[in-house]
Amino acid sequence: MRYDMSDYCANACRLYEDLSKRPLKPASTPFVPDGSILASDWESKGALASEASRVLMKTLWLARLSRPDLMKGISDLTRRITRWSVADDKKLHRLMSYLKGTPNLSVVHKMGDAFEDLRLSLYTDADHSGDVDHAQSTSGMILCLEGENTYWPLAWSSKKQTATSRILVFGEALPAQEFLETLTGKEAKLVCHQDNSAVIQIVHAGYSPKLRHVSKTHRVNLSSLYEVFESDPLIRLQCINTELQEADVFTKALPPAKFPAALKLLRMVAWAPLGEAFDDYGGLQSVRVT
Repeated sequence: MRYDMSDYCANACRLYEDLSKRPLKPASTPFVPDGSILASDWESKGALASEASRVLMKTLWLARLSRPDLMKGISDLTRRITRWSVADDKKLHRLMSYLKGTPNLSVVHKMGDAFEDLRLSLYTDADHSGDVDHAQSTSGMILCLEGENTYWPLAWSSKKQTATSRILVFGEALPAQEFLETLTGKEAKLVCHQDNSAVIQIVHAGYSPKLRHVSKTHRVNLSSLYEVFESDPLIRLQCINTELQEADVFTKALPPAKFPAALKLLRMVAWAPLGEAFDDYGGLQSVRVT
């Protein structure tokens, strides 16, 4: 199953062009290339300061429903609405240029296994202070049902960190696990994928006096995570290769060389007319949902 939102994408692009009076040309990624934004751009008020929210709210619906590749760029810009700058004008123009060139792109939902053969998979990642406009890190996650013949995304997000060490597990994964168990009356497995081996070691070891320098919030979060992974045999914390980390695209502006690989991990391909097969996914037939 996929969502055909190509008409919605075209409407969003037309809205931007009408408001900005700037034509859009297709771009390869939603992120501004390095060196395109000057330091002075952050100090000057942007031309779309009063209109940007209209474009962002329209594209946010698209990102939440079928376009996880847009989530990082849109989330960054929505936090800038009250202090919109020339730099944000440039970032929004690039984002909409990418959307202009990829109206048929969508995440693929595939279900081909019995419930007993499925597992909830939570992919989490964080970028350490990689944005130039603030010093806080960005957390990203995608939660999906997986099996040998199944990939069904349930939720994804990109959020600026404050003190959110456990929010992705407790706020998304565990409620989804409980819902599935209530719905089916059967036990549901949960695997949390993390590419930072040091984090995995700390969680499995639990809090110790060596970590006394961390804040109280993080100490409580660490203890909570330790209890979850040590006490429930259905929940595992698993190390994954960074190249297979699906949440990476939600935490940083990936360069053009790495962006196609991120789309492939998210099972995103261009929409095909009803009845045409997706060669990359074993002949999966498209189902049009409008």
